[in-house]
Amino acid sequence: MANLYEVLAGAQQGKAMVGLSREFGLSPQQTQAAVTALLPAISMGLKQSTATPEGLGDLFALMGRQPDLHAMYASNSVICGCAYPTTNAVAA
Repeated sequence: MANLYEVLAGAQQGKAMVGLSREFGLSPQQTQAAVTALLPAISMGLKQSTATPEGLGDLFALMGRQPDLHAMYASNSVICGCAYPTTNAVAA
């Protein structure tokens, strides 16, 4: 299973990290160092905010409101090294 850094580094075929570099005027090395330094705090915050059923529900609700989220899974996708088929076929 991929760790949070690997997920972020691979997001948008690596363009997410490039976007962060550009957004904050950082070199790729500075961006990598900043992300590496900030991920423990982000991870802890995510863990704390989803520790209750209500918090986890809030996260899922937020994800459901994202207009491009479905497009990420419109075809067979690979998430954390696992393939998830996304057909809408219903078993008869």
